[in-house]
Amino acid sequence: MKEDDEMVTLPLFGGCACGQVRYRLDALPGDTGYCHCRTCQRCAAAPAVPWAMVPAQALHYLSGDVGIFRSSAHGERRFCRDCGTYLEYREQGYAEIGLSSVTLDHPEWFPPQKHIWFASRVPWFEPADDLPRFDQGE
Repeated sequence: MKEDDEMVTLPLFGGCACGQVRYRLDALPGDTGYCHCRTCQRCAAAPAVPWAMVPAQALHYLSGDVGIFRSSAHGERRFCRDCGTYLEYREQGYAEIGLSSVTLDHPEWFPPQKHIWFASRVPWFEPADDLPRFDQGE
């Protein structure tokens, strides 16, 4: 998804704010977007969370202490236990996870393509883009 002529090569790497958690990604992200759901807002302490869908088996944690927070009956979120950086969302029964794309070493390579759960948007936050908006998940 890079905009210049240079190819993105695998693996990709990323990590948390304090550097304790590092991960390797062995597949290119697919679907990307911003999530405006209340759970993402609270977990990230932000009005929206940029994410990229990746195969669960392609994400490998290399270092650090990754915590797990069960955010619903069917989903969990993973984060750095040292600095609290929100890393991913996993839902039971799905082969893909929502990776917090800004934790990639090069998040600029995978820009968001849409907004989901836009009906939950914080009213004072109006994105200044023309990306498609979906009131719920797509």
